[in-house]
Amino acid sequence: MQLGNDIFDVWEDHQSGINTAATGCTDVRELRQTFSERFQRCFSLAYETDYAEKNVQKFLKICSLALARVYVCLDQFIELQKTTGSRFSIDSYTRKQLICDMQKLSQPIKGI
Repeated sequence: MQLGNDIFDVWEDHQSGINTAATGCTDVRELRQTFSERFQRCFSLAYETDYAEKNVQKFLKICSLALARVYVCLDQFIELQKTTGSRFSIDSYTRKQLICDMQKLSQPIKGI
């Protein structure tokens, strides 16, 4: 969840001088891979708990809905990275380019 939050807040964190995996990223594809691996690990660990499977599944559905939005943001950044010679360079982009506006109708649909 924290990594997802850092991805969404990349502009704000960069402006504030906060170092995160997202602000230090130079290849969004690698960041996406890291996020996917952690997401999958979260699922695996959830099933290792003593909670009833139906409760684990409910929890994971909620997490999935929230975290699917991160993939929309990452995909936006991958397209943005293509404009700067395949290197993600926060200083080269505007605030508008680095904000993933999930209020737009098309963005939630992509997340689903």
